[in-house]
Amino acid sequence: MQFCGTNSRLYEQVGGGVVIFEVQRSSRSEARKEEARKQELEELRIKDEELEKKMADLQSKLAEVEELAKARGLTGFFKVKQQPGTTTKGSSEKPDAKSSESSSSS
Repeated sequence: MQFCGTNSRLYEQVGGGVVIFEVQRSSRSEARKEEARKQELEELRIKDEELEKKMADLQSKLAEVEELAKARGLTGFFKVKQQPGTTTKGSSEKPDAKSSESSSSS
């Protein structure tokens, strides 16, 4: 009978060791996944910053080209579409105001 108790104790120790091993393995796996996520987020952040810089540079170059075009009288050459909700410099008229004036003079 004492022999069965020893086997039971051995099984408990082996089972406990397996549980500890599995917990540690799982923990290492999660740590690797978390590190990979952090690395990916850092790469995305860097790419986002690079794109922001590139966008600012392109906007600056576009503004410079528009100013040069205005200085040379080429304002009609660059038909740049206005973004909704923005107005051009010196233009306080609303687009509807022109159409209503032309229809009222007829």
